[in-house]
Amino acid sequence: MIKRTAGICWYSKENYPRVLAVMADADVLPRNFHKWLKQAETSEKHFRAQGWIIHRVDLDPDAFLRWCTERNVDANADARMAFANDAVARLNGNAR
Repeated sequence: MIKRTAGICWYSKENYPRVLAVMADADVLPRNFHKWLKQAETSEKHFRAQGWIIHRVDLDPDAFLRWCTERNVDANADARMAFANDAVARLNGNAR
């Protein structure tokens, strides 16, 4: 059985206001950190239950913005997913 692996961006309570400030799609994120955390933990459990190996990838908002600028992409959900999966690929020695 092949295990599917994915990254999920993880925010600190301290960085969450800055996360909201830099995201182009901040309107899709919960305004409250605790609400975001509950949704993220639920999503993580769902994927783990389906057999996924999930890695939490700490997202520093300013480092993420630099990453987006280097790739000429908007700071949005697609970029967050790519950022997290790039981090997992590097962790596994499969740099993209």
